[in-house]
Amino acid sequence: MKIKIKQTSGWKYHLKDIAGKWVNVETDYLFPDQFNTETARVMMIDVDGIKDDVRVGRIMDRWANKNYALSELPAECFSEDRRPFLFVFTKFKRKEIYPALDEKRLFKN
Repeated sequence: MKIKIKQTSGWKYHLKDIAGKWVNVETDYLFPDQFNTETARVMMIDVDGIKDDVRVGRIMDRWANKNYALSELPAECFSEDRRPFLFVFTKFKRKEIYPALDEKRLFKN
């Protein structure tokens, strides 16, 4: 997965060396609004493009700060108190999936 840093983000000290460039993203921990790279944490506002987005179709559990494929989703995520913390990643945005879990509409727009 790669992101392109906006050229105008060069004024931010921690992004000055990578502004305007494509950089690799660490994919161990994925978030909807930020990316971890080798040199910096980059917020979505500073991103100009995304290649090979591995987040698309994965489900984020904000309660546990973990993400899963639908087949990997633990049973405890379906409990009444945890469902509001789930969302599915879509291209450049996130989509809330509660109450879609009950209606089996997870990946429809």
